[in-house]
Amino acid sequence: MKQKHLSAYDQMQHLLGAVMISADRLWSKIEQKNFVNQQFTWLYESYECSRINKDEYNKLVKQLAAYAECAYSYYLDTLVESAEMMPPLDPEIARSRRKLLDGFESEEGKS
Repeated sequence: MKQKHLSAYDQMQHLLGAVMISADRLWSKIEQKNFVNQQFTWLYESYECSRINKDEYNKLVKQLAAYAECAYSYYLDTLVESAEMMPPLDPEIARSRRKLLDGFESEEGKS
């Protein structure tokens, strides 16, 4: 049977859903906020490195906003607004981050 190749967006959507399920075990507000920060950073860097487009980025951020019964949706809105005010990444830094993301995803596929 031939395996279907998933787009970067589909892979990220699946991975985000899986980590959100596992993050349900985080009890403290600090752990939950750190989780939201880490996932948002991953999404934003993927968008900045052109792994996903703006619409896909927005969909994934909305998916993340549903975490912990939307307890962090306003905080996430603040992160999104702050990120939009930041200057774009230097192209060389963006390429380096993309290589790291590509390496991470290829390692995940082997597991």
